[in-house]
Amino acid sequence: MATLVIYGFLKRLFGTSGVFFTVLALIACTDNDPTYLPHCEDHLATGDLGAFSDEGNGLVSNPAVQPWFYRCAAGQRFVNGECRGKVQRLSFLDAQEYAEEISAASSGRWRLPEAEEMRALRERGCAFPAFNPTVFPALPVENFWTRSTLAMSSSYGCIVYTYQGSRSCRALLSARHPFMLVRERD
Repeated sequence: MATLVIYGFLKRLFGTSGVFFTVLALIACTDNDPTYLPHCEDHLATGDLGAFSDEGNGLVSNPAVQPWFYRCAAGQRFVNGECRGKVQRLSFLDAQEYAEEISAASSGRWRLPEAEEMRALRERGCAFPAFNPTVFPALPVENFWTRSTLAMSSSYGCIVYTYQGSRSCRALLSARHPFMLVRERD
């Protein structure tokens, strides 16, 4: 009954062709809306690494990017296929220093990913988060720091929102965000 009332109202307001174009416009809007994408956990087969290769020690490689990605957010450890521990949320400069400390304490060169490196890994057909949950288990849906900054300002850094993988370079450097780490290949 409610549908007929709405149809009658729209028909009086816009005419028959107006109702058709209104419905068409609403459908077109929802096709590009990331909130209508399936959750990646439902979209991807459990255990499927996709284009990733397991390099051991919590590292994965992907042909789309040069460095190896650590499978958990900084502060967590990859143990038996799970990320355990507390996710670090630091300012931009503190996150950079964290990566430098990891490099100094290990035999590898660690850093935050470039914004485009992180975005290259996203799954385009799903969201919440838009990253393979087998590769990156329990990745928080938040804005993640990248190594990139806004070229025109020394006050802003770039973040990637893991919900759908969008990038913004308008994050204040003093804001506290989680971040991922990548290891340069030797």
